[in-house]
Amino acid sequence: HLCPSRRLSQMAVEPEQARVRPAKKAGTWYTKEKSKLSKEFQLWLADAKLKKPIDGVVKAIICPHAGYMYCGATAAYSYCHVDPSKIKRVFILGPDHCGAAGSGKHRCLLSNATHWATPFGDVEVDTETVAKLYATQAFDFLSMKEDAS
Repeated sequence: HLCPSRRLSQMAVEPEQARVRPAKKAGTWYTKEKSKLSKEFQLWLADAKLKKPIDGVVKAIICPHAGYMYCGATAAYSYCHVDPSKIKRVFILGPDHCGAAGSGKHRCLLSNATHWATPFGDVEVDTETVAKLYATQAFDFLSMKEDAS
């Protein structure tokens, strides 16, 4: 399920038209219900805060992304050491599970979504930064179908 090479002109959509990446794993890899998921997060974060603190300022984290039942506690330990008041922008880097990068010019792909759906509501993507990254000519775009897989 490889895709053809992607060009910005192929992916461009009118700015007012939202492209929402669905939360396809909600209900399987993590809890779909907002209130239940919030309680799970609170428990994991409370337990993580009891562990040894990290000295210094955390500027980046590498965190597992498996189902929360497998990695929720580990992820919480990473996230509880980040001061959200000092965060300007979050970059999510992930592996290519579907092989989408195999057919493009570049091995690094950008989401073409304007928003990512979550059980807590949609999160807006910084499309201006995505456009700047694309302009470096080091990236291609995922199709919305690939991004959701």
